[in-house]
Amino acid sequence: MFGSKPLSNLATDNAPKADIQKYRRGSVLADSDSTTSPSTNTTNTTNTTNDTYDLTQIPDPTHKNVLNTLSKRWKDGLIYTSVGDCLISVNPYRWIEALYNPKVIEGCLGNVSGGEHFPHVYQIANDAYHALKMGKGPQSIVIAGESGSGKTENMKKCLQFFTRIALGDNNNTSNNSSNNTDDDDDTLECRILAMNPILEALGNAKTSRNDNSSRFGRWIEINFTRVRSTSKSSKSSTGGGDDSAPSPRVVGCTCQSYLLEKSRVTQQQPGDRNFHIFYMLLIGCTSKQKEKYHLSGGVESFNYVKRKDNAVQGGGNDAKQLAKENNEDLDRFTEFMEAATNVGLKELEIDNVLKMVR
Repeated sequence: MFGSKPLSNLATDNAPKADIQKYRRGSVLADSDSTTSPSTNTTNTTNTTNDTYDLTQIPDPTHKNVLNTLSKRWKDGLIYTSVGDCLISVNPYRWIEALYNPKVIEGCLGNVSGGEHFPHVYQIANDAYHALKMGKGPQSIVIAGESGSGKTENMKKCLQFFTRIALGDNNNTSNNSSNNTDDDDDTLECRILAMNPILEALGNAKTSRNDNSSRFGRWIEINFTRVRSTSKSSKSSTGGGDDSAPSPRVVGCTCQSYLLEKSRVTQQQPGDRNFHIFYMLLIGCTSKQKEKYHLSGGVESFNYVKRKDNAVQGGGNDAKQLAKENNEDLDRFTEFMEAATNVGLKELEIDNVLKMVR
């Protein structure tokens, strides 16, 4: 669940109306790849999910009715539901393309009046960004929930919004911007987003409930400066104000981790694994690297990472699961090495990190 300031409206004048209407009208799963306009959408308009995007509007908000509403929306791919100023996110356990279309992130900036309510993680991020732009002081977004609820993924979407919108908004504020500035923005965005694969490799693990469970808490601070727009002013979605006011520009990001589950290194529950990085090294390293880091043998050769429940001995589906995990670990290792380079680590520094882990 997310907590923030009151949600600002979605600027449908700048957003892809087809995508927004498909989200609101319950047809996300049916035609997520479609580009048909709302007028040609054949979704049954009597679907009750159309009128229940905010749980505070339910006539009889009992526990049963709230769960029933969330269940109906979830089945239609509508995983986000408002509760007044907050947002509930229900993990769909599948990728829904229409929810994170790049055009949706552009439309959520919300600087034009006449928009409509749109429960979405991007809208929460936009509300914080817009409040910052209007001079309302530092903003914060709290993402909370049980393991497997989608906290990590939604945190990534907030970062994605801030980097794409704040950097992109600045790139449009001056016709005299140099190519060097654009390159710097691209590099900064890349560095901010690249920190996630590194943190997840070192602090995430597979549990019986979640394949990518964060075993630590994190406090992320995104630093902004103000850049005045030279474009023509327009009225803001708050019903007034001048959008030529200085636009927040991302200039940096810091991350503080806390409450790392250190005990997982030496002991895991049945069905759980150690931190991703150990398996990534064993699966992703080349023969030369394994020799360099003294990594002889596979996962079962090391007490800290070998399976405690002998899950693979049965063969069949267990063997397929192990093959799936190996492929995921290989992909994570590749992503980790690319991310380490993108954040600015030199080859020797990356080598020292891997030596320390092994």
